[in-house]
Amino acid sequence: MRAEFIERVVTLLEIYPGSVTSWFRSHKRNREVGGSEGSWHLAGLAVDIVLDNMEESNRQAMVSRARRLDLDALDETDHIHLEVPQ
Repeated sequence: MRAEFIERVVTLLEIYPGSVTSWFRSHKRNREVGGSEGSWHLAGLAVDIVLDNMEESNRQAMVSRARRLDLDALDETDHIHLEVPQ
């Protein structure tokens, strides 16, 4: 599951250049940033990405493409959150 997730994230970053700002989190860090106790970040199955081009149309395009790759995607305005479907 993790390898497929990584492959999909890499595919998206090749199309929509940017930086992963959060991936694996410790329980302590997850609490500090307000993450849920069941966050996929704790298992390395969620990432937060800041795109080089954070214009709304580019964010929406990435979210749409991520969903077509069977990822849950959320535009948080200042970053894109991607995770495996629950």
